[in-house]
Amino acid sequence: MKMPFKRSKLHHRIVGSIFLVVFGVVALCWILNSSLSERFYIHSKTAQIIDTYNTLSDVSVDGTLYSEDYYVAFENLCSGRNVSILVIASDGTVLLSSQSEASMIRNQLFNSLLGMKNNSKELASSEHYIVKRQVDAFSNQENIFLVGSLEDGNTILIRSAVDGIRDSVRVSNRFLLFVGLFGVLIAFVVSEIVAGPIADLEQKNASLQHDLVLREQSEKMRKEFLSNVSHELKTPIALIQGYAEGLNEGVSEDPESRAYYCEVILDEAHKMNQMVQQMLTLNQLEFGEEEFSMEHIDLISMIRSVNAVSKILLENEGITLNYVGPEELFVWADPFWVEQVYSNYLNNAIHHCEGEKRIEVVVIEDATSAKIQVFNTGKPIPEESIGRIWEKFYKVDKARTREYGGSGIGLSVVKAIMDGFGKPYGVKNHENGVCFWFELDK
Repeated sequence: MKMPFKRSKLHHRIVGSIFLVVFGVVALCWILNSSLSERFYIHSKTAQIIDTYNTLSDVSVDGTLYSEDYYVAFENLCSGRNVSILVIASDGTVLLSSQSEASMIRNQLFNSLLGMKNNSKELASSEHYIVKRQVDAFSNQENIFLVGSLEDGNTILIRSAVDGIRDSVRVSNRFLLFVGLFGVLIAFVVSEIVAGPIADLEQKNASLQHDLVLREQSEKMRKEFLSNVSHELKTPIALIQGYAEGLNEGVSEDPESRAYYCEVILDEAHKMNQMVQQMLTLNQLEFGEEEFSMEHIDLISMIRSVNAVSKILLENEGITLNYVGPEELFVWADPFWVEQVYSNYLNNAIHHCEGEKRIEVVVIEDATSAKIQVFNTGKPIPEESIGRIWEKFYKVDKARTREYGGSGIGLSVVKAIMDGFGKPYGVKNHENGVCFWFELDK
C-alpha cells in the first residue's frame, strides 16, 4: 500500500517541477515579447528607414535615382524592406513613387508638414531628415515615416506601417500559450514514464541508507560491548590469576589461607559467570532474538515467590521487606521475563538498602493496569546519574557495585525487557531512598 502513495507523491513533484519550468519560460517569453518586441521592432525599423534614406540620397546626387535603370532596384528596395517611398520636387511634382501610392503618401506628407496631427512621437532626426511615429489622420493607421531632403534638394517621404508588428506579437503570444499547454501535457506524460523507476530507486536508496545506519549502529555496539566486557573481566581475571599463582607457588601452607584463596577464586568465577549470562541475555533482547510469550499470569504469586527466594539474603543484610497490595492480581506478561524485571529491581534494592534497612513492594491497580513499585531506604541517586542508570555497564558507585559483585547490566536488562513489552518503567528519588517502578496491563 505504500508504493502507490510514494509514486503519487513523486508524480506530483515531477509534474509540479516541469509545470513551473514550462510556466516560467512561457511567462518570461510572454513578458519579453509583449514589452520588448515592439520596441526592438521600432528601433530596427527606424534604423532601416534611415539606411534607406542614406542609400537613396547617395544615388540622387548624379540623377541615377530617377533613371529607368534604377527603377527595378528601387522597387526591390521598397518591397524588400516593406516601405512606401515618395520623392517630390520643390513645386510638388512627384518625381518617384513606390507603386501607385503617390497621392496617399503625399497627403500624409502634407499633414505632417502642416502639423495636422498632434499625437506624433519623434524617433530620430538630423539636419537633413526627421523620423516620426504617428497615426495617419485619414486611415487611422500607425506608421513610422521619415521626412527629409535628398542631396539634390528634393523632398523624400519614407513610410512603414506599425500595425504588422502588433499582429505578430499577438500571434506570438497565442503560440506561446499553445506551447505552454503542450508543455504541461508533456509534463504529465514524462512523469508517468519516469515516476515509477525513480520511485523504485528512492525506495532502494532509503533501504540502503537504513541498512548502512543499522550496520554502523551494530559496529558501534560491538566495539562498545568488547570494550566494556574487557574492562569488566579484567579485575576478576587478575584476581583469579593472582590467587591461583599463589596457590601454585605455595605462598601459604596454612589450610585456612589456602581455603580463603580457593573461596576468592570461586567467588570471582561466579561473578564472571553471572556477568556473562546477563550479557548474553541482554544481547538476545536487544537484537530481537528473544520472542515474548504473553500470558495472563498471577503477578502477586510471582512476587511472593521471588521474595521467598531472597529471604535468606534479606535476613543476612538485616533488611525488612514489606508488601502492600492486593492478594491476587492477574496481568498480561511473559512469566519468565517479568520475573527477571522484578528480581533485578529487588536485588538492586537489597544491595543499596541503607539507613532504616527497609524495602517496600507496593502494587497499585486501576481498571486497566497495575503499577509495581520497589522502594528501598538509602541514598538517592545523584541527579546527573538518573538518566544513565539504564545504560550498559554504568555504575553509580563502582566500589559498592564491585563489592556485591554487580556488573552494571541488570537495569539494562530491565530496559530491554520493558521496551520489548512496550510498557512504561522508571525510577524516582525520595528524601530517604529510591523507588523503581514498572507497569503492566491487566
